[in-house]
Formats: sequence, C-alpha cells, structure tokens
Amino acid sequence: MKDYDGTRDFDFMELTGDFDLFGDGTMTILDSKGHTAGHQSLMLKLPKTGYVILSGDAVYTAENEQGVIPGITWNTNESMRSIDKLKNLRDTRNGQLWYSHEPAQYEAHKGKVFE
Repeated sequence: MKDYDGTRDFDFMELTGDFDLFGDGTMTILDSKGHTAGHQSLMLKLPKTGYVILSGDAVYTAENEQGVIPGITWNTNESMRSIDKLKNLRDTRNGQLWYSHEPAQYEAHKGKVFE
C-alpha cells in the first residue's frame, strides 16, 4: 500500500467492462481480463490510420491470436475470451491488433507514424 501513498488525493474511477474515455470513440479502455484479473487493453480511433488496438499482455504474440494460450495467465478461459474479443473488434472495424511481445510486428512498422 505504500506504493499508493502519493496518490491519496487522486480521483480514481473503478471500471467495470469497457469504457469510452472521451465519449466519442477515440479512446476506449477495454476489459481484457485473463492475463490478470483487471487487465485492460486500449482501442484508439485515429483520424488517418483508423482503429488500433493495443492489446498489452492480453495477446503476447501472433501465436496467441492463432489459439496458443499465453504463457502467463490468471484465468485461461478469460484470457482466450479476451483474445477473441480483441480479434472481433479488430475485424469488425477493419483495424489493427498490436501484440505486446512480437518484435516482427514492430520491426515491420518501424519509423511509420500513425495518425
């Protein structure tokens, strides 16, 4: 609890489910539990690029998207449900899903600016 001493005056909001941060769809916090009980991912709607989903540790690598269970999970069933959810959001919005531990994905986009 000592780690939180400096935040005692912060106005925290506990989220249940997904949350549209600005109410306009540009930044949505996604409930993607599985890696941990409270894991969250982030979906951005960029003016030129479109939808980009930053999965965090919900999807480590492309293998996880293909059905391989991530190496560290709090709850395997929730983890696989979250992966399916993120894939569905990507597919229905013609977006991109970014994994947290996939060097090839980052190398392929190195130097590109997303707007």
